[in-house]
Amino acid sequence: MNLIIVSLLFPIIPSVEVGPNKNVPELQVLSKYLGTWEAEIDRIPELKSVMTSKWILNGNYLELSQDDSADESGKFNTKTKTLMTYDREKKVYRTWSFDDRGHTVVAEGTWNAKAQTMTSTEKLGEWTIVSTADFSKDGIIEWHSTATTEKDDGLKKEASSVSKRRK
Repeated sequence: MNLIIVSLLFPIIPSVEVGPNKNVPELQVLSKYLGTWEAEIDRIPELKSVMTSKWILNGNYLELSQDDSADESGKFNTKTKTLMTYDREKKVYRTWSFDDRGHTVVAEGTWNAKAQTMTSTEKLGEWTIVSTADFSKDGIIEWHSTATTEKDDGLKKEASSVSKRRK
């Protein structure tokens, strides 16, 4: 009897694939991040990074979940959640990332349709970081980041990685 009541209160609803909100055409670009990706990082070859993504909140946000692991020492092991959307008022892509170490990153970005790149800028303490995700090759994201600081005569650090779509 209890099963019948429960099934009447919570009918089984088939899951529906959610895509980007159709009222915000700029969100369609973020679908390029959809899927499961594995990354190879040039400066840390032992690091294994897997990123999955899905549309949430009626297709207004893309949620990315990233799991980085290197070895048993746990030195590079991190879990990160990222939300991405398009801000129609500011006309920029907005990104918020949070990791299990308590770090938060907020970035604003622009899409270059001709080059098939998303370029984002973020401030992290004294550092300004400009990151580009290049989608020009099918099933691949080439990442490049440059971090600069006003201190130390404009010290610059660079990093690159390649993500390949697993599915």
